[in-house]
Amino acid sequence: MKPNESSKEAETSAEKMFDVSLTIGIPGENVDNKLFDLLVKWLEYKAEMAVLALERGDSFLQLHVQGMVRVKTSSTRILKREIKEVIGWESNGPVGESVCLKSLHYKGLHTVIGLIGYCLKDEGASHFKFYSKNVREEQKAEGRRMHSIYGASEYKHKLELTAANILGRALQFCKNRVKNPLSITFMRCIAEMIRSGQYILGFRWLTIAKISRLRAERIWRACTSPESVEVPDVEAMFFGVETTARYFETQEQKTSAGDQDADEDQDADEDGELTGNDCQSRPAHDQHRESQSSSWMKP
Repeated sequence: MKPNESSKEAETSAEKMFDVSLTIGIPGENVDNKLFDLLVKWLEYKAEMAVLALERGDSFLQLHVQGMVRVKTSSTRILKREIKEVIGWESNGPVGESVCLKSLHYKGLHTVIGLIGYCLKDEGASHFKFYSKNVREEQKAEGRRMHSIYGASEYKHKLELTAANILGRALQFCKNRVKNPLSITFMRCIAEMIRSGQYILGFRWLTIAKISRLRAERIWRACTSPESVEVPDVEAMFFGVETTARYFETQEQKTSAGDQDADEDQDADEDGELTGNDCQSRPAHDQHRESQSSSWMKP
């Protein structure tokens, strides 16, 4: 028996089952779609269980492969070498290529279910490709739920939604995740952003004057159970009847307006021109003005 055959036999005899997270990418470049297809063919006969996704992620936006595989091997080092052979990177891979394998430590989201949800985070995007083997639909659903609640904060910081950035965030989300932007409304886009678990509501949404209990409860539910958020929740949280144009001013404008109102109140107290009824009528007036200014907009 040849020496290399002997070592190969020793390696095979020491094989055991591993649950491994997998990330394959090229810094600054997109991986080829063919790479994903090659891995799928390999997993069909190699893996006991697997999920594999072609995704962009939230930060770098380059196409890369993310996955979780359950395979028999003697070490992650040997498995990495086998994967490089499968995708053709064993000797002349791209400059800077990365094949990263980590055995699951079964804590937090570094679990089978957690990584199933993590691999589904780009679901619905035009670039997204997904493969699974021996994964039940209920496991996918639980993975989505776990990632929507814990995923974004565990793997990277969540993006805060404020009155100043919500439109820009929505445009970026729509560009990266929605196949046909014309097929989704602004309300639905915000709902999907929250459901993704990658965004968190800024605290200023809770500091609106005359905030209702309904709005507060909807915001609380969006934070604790984002996957349950629907369009009516978005309408109640951000565009309820008590929201006026004043909320959408910048904090600097708010401070300036507050100082001006204080001066006006002081003058009114001295002159006797501004009554309590006048103060209470302002929100209704602002609401009427807002409805008039938006009447020309397309539905």
